[in-house]
Amino acid sequence: MNSVDASVTPDPTGRIAPGMPVIDTHGEQVGTIALVRPADQNAVAVEGAVDPGDAIGDELPHPETGDEPAAAPDVAARLLRTGFIKVSATEPDGAGYVGADQIAAVEAGVVRLAIARSEVTPPA
Repeated sequence: MNSVDASVTPDPTGRIAPGMPVIDTHGEQVGTIALVRPADQNAVAVEGAVDPGDAIGDELPHPETGDEPAAAPDVAARLLRTGFIKVSATEPDGAGYVGADQIAAVEAGVVRLAIARSEVTPPA
């Protein structure tokens, strides 16, 4: 069986491809993979508010220019460090970002989340 247990593999993003279906912890389809980013342990860490004009702000994604993830600076920094997927969904409450640490498994061409659809981080 083609399966990756996320508790054993710290960053399952290497086994994920755009177009794969995404299922939440309740077994409901959330959407499909739109983007995959592996973990970057050298990504900037953020605590508190960030001024986009300061040095740290220059290292974070700028959603207004199309950078991903389009999320608050602290959330974007966490997603960059852990790796993430962007989920495209027909229902607005499923579209958004999921950290690699929130992926339960990748098996049989399906990404299974360890979280519910309602816990997917919506785009900013």
